Amino acid sequence: MALVSFVPGGLMGLGMAYLMDRAAPAVLGIPIEFAVHWTFLAGTFVVAGLTTVLAGCLPAARAAQLDVVDALKYE
Repeated sequence: MALVSFVPGGLMGLGMAYLMDRAAPAVLGIPIEFAVHWTFLAGTFVVAGLTTVLAGCLPAARAAQLDVVDALKYE
């Protein structure tokens, strides 16, 4: 589920960057070129995906080692 949620977030971030690029000349008076290199974009998605997987798997692996009765005692 977490892997599915980071894709829309990345796309929204790209969309916001594009909109800010369109608004920058009116605000700053300087044209700014909007360019996204595919290698940077791919690397960003790989790092975000790995972070998402680790953030989900590490706590789950730690919780799997606990005794159910002891874990529920502290809830």
